[in-house]
Amino acid sequence: MQRCCVAPQVVLVHAPLVGPSTWRWVAQELRARGVEVVVPRLQVDASAEAPFDQLVSAVASEVTSDHVVLVGHSGAGVLLPFIAEASLFDHARLVFVDAGLPPLEGAVELAAEDFRRFLRGRADENGLLAPWHTWWGEDGMSRMVGDEERRAEVSGDTQQLPLSYYDRAPVVPRGWSAHAAGYLLLSEVYRPAAMQASALGWSVLEVLGTHLELVNRPADVAASIIAVAGLQ
Repeated sequence: MQRCCVAPQVVLVHAPLVGPSTWRWVAQELRARGVEVVVPRLQVDASAEAPFDQLVSAVASEVTSDHVVLVGHSGAGVLLPFIAEASLFDHARLVFVDAGLPPLEGAVELAAEDFRRFLRGRADENGLLAPWHTWWGEDGMSRMVGDEERRAEVSGDTQQLPLSYYDRAPVVPRGWSAHAAGYLLLSEVYRPAAMQASALGWSVLEVLGTHLELVNRPADVAASIIAVAGLQ
């Protein structure tokens, strides 16, 4: 079979602070369109010396196709260049969904000092962060996800990430942006990242709403991923 005819594998990477259920409904929409989809679970051993590397390896081990589209939501965006490098496949495309962009070169700052102070206030005596869905008050999640059943599933799937995850300052793989396919903007908070992606000449689409619009409007998000990644 010629390389041009190989159907890509789409790997939906959830943010480390939540769980794979955030991608559940988008995965269903993509599969209904005949797309091969994998949704790895990113789980960190609290005692791991290198939790960042642990997450990269966990996703890279799920990549089984020589043609892969890595789609990262929120905090998973920074993982994508490292996963592409670890998978050892040349035909990787990267799609960032409401995520900050890694620098084109040099070290990644996983948490700026202001955010680190915020995180330290949410860590217990063992260095584990409180589940992400509890950070935003009683009404925070209901504002992001209106559907009660979906909200309960996403909230119940969040995990306690060790604060030490943010201690690492990994250096991005050289030339990683050559793999970039595009950007999908869900919320205005990430407008600067979308503008940066546009300035780099990437394809940028919008499904505006909340940061969890992938839960609220999975059909629109799935269609936009297909378009941005060139899967049509």
